[in-house]
Amino acid sequence: MTAYVLYQLEWILRLFVAAICGGLVGYERKVRLKTAGIRTHMLVAVGSALFMIISKYGFFDVINHADVSLDPSRIASQV
Repeated sequence: MTAYVLYQLEWILRLFVAAICGGLVGYERKVRLKTAGIRTHMLVAVGSALFMIISKYGFFDVINHADVSLDPSRIASQV
């Protein structure tokens, strides 16, 4: 149970760091009077981080089957 909670905290921390980084980029664009601002960049950064988390951890049970050929890194290449 403890390991599962630590994995969840790691995922939440990754999403939080992505939101902070996206917010910093959005703030810089807001200061320079560009159209896409803080909220837009935060949402894009969190969405991209979520796709990366899913591509890294979401297919462990499917990859272990011998009949399935799946490459989770292809999701990351499309982000």
